[in-house]
Amino acid sequence: SNLEFLVDNPYHRSDLTLMVSQPFLKDFGKRVQRSGLNVAINDRQISRLKLAEEVSDVALETIRNYWELSFARANNDVSRFSLELAESLLEEVKARIKAGKLAPVEVFTAEAEVAKRQESLIRDRRVVGNSEDRLRSVIYLQDWEKELLPVDLPPSPQEPASLDRAIEDAFQYRYDYRQAQVDLRNKGILTSFYGNQKLSELDLVASAGLNGVDEEYGGALEDMTSGKYLSWSAGVQYTVLIGNRSARGNYARALNEEQQTAVAIRALEQQIRVEVREAWRNLTIAIEAIESAEKTRVATEKKLRAEEEKFKVGKATVNDVSQFQEEYARALSSEVRVKAAYAIALAELERAKGTLVQEGSVRLEAVRE
Repeated sequence: SNLEFLVDNPYHRSDLTLMVSQPFLKDFGKRVQRSGLNVAINDRQISRLKLAEEVSDVALETIRNYWELSFARANNDVSRFSLELAESLLEEVKARIKAGKLAPVEVFTAEAEVAKRQESLIRDRRVVGNSEDRLRSVIYLQDWEKELLPVDLPPSPQEPASLDRAIEDAFQYRYDYRQAQVDLRNKGILTSFYGNQKLSELDLVASAGLNGVDEEYGGALEDMTSGKYLSWSAGVQYTVLIGNRSARGNYARALNEEQQTAVAIRALEQQIRVEVREAWRNLTIAIEAIESAEKTRVATEKKLRAEEEKFKVGKATVNDVSQFQEEYARALSSEVRVKAAYAIALAELERAKGTLVQEGSVRLEAVRE
């Protein structure tokens, strides 16, 4: 029987075959094959840009709190100076009362002014402490008792570059804008990939191999390795995907996401313009405010000196001198305030342009399609 023949006459076959398949429609080309890799490279770039953006945000917050502390300490010095003026006036009033040149009741006005400025100094010390704590929190300083003393002075005011140049810098350096651009490239890569997946399959298929047949396995293996028995084949394989709804759905979703990202970028561009314009405007106004504050401080100092001279000759009251002292102290406080505000506005403009923090290692070009 046939079964007895198979049992009584066994044979062994050995094959070594190399097969090659080259697509010409679906999955054709290096761009399609590298889609996943290119998306991963771009995702890595987005992550690095996000990290750089977070570093920039922390840097801005640190700078802002530093200058707030600088102002708080400078304002505290102004309050101490104002108290010294009040105490000096009190001593002069006492001396003039003792000499019979002032009525004894005038001492109460001077003493009340000293007490009021002492209260102001106490409030300013609280502001200094709060400012120190905020700065410690931002820079993660664990020593909560160590006194923080700002050593840098606010920068001298300088006219900024033109607004158009600032906006150009923002579109070149802003981390969030560059993230959006890389993300759009990724969406384009995926749209192209899924568009390719809608195509039918047309593949060139070829194979070549070595064969061996023998009653013994060793003989079959020897025949195969001898190279005497060769086989090969070549052909074209075409596959039509009926419906192909999955690929069409993926393509529609990818195309929609690409379009949404493009719209989001246009909205981001508007937001960037608004932020840069606002920061640039704040900086220019801060420069004008410094000039105005300096003039006010000089004028109030002159008025105070004049009022003190009038007081010495009996043409001004203690209350008049006290009011001019307060006005001069407010002018000093306003001057240090606007100088700190200028330093903060300068940092905020750099942040709006994306140039506050150097890129460092974040210099990796995103992969296009």
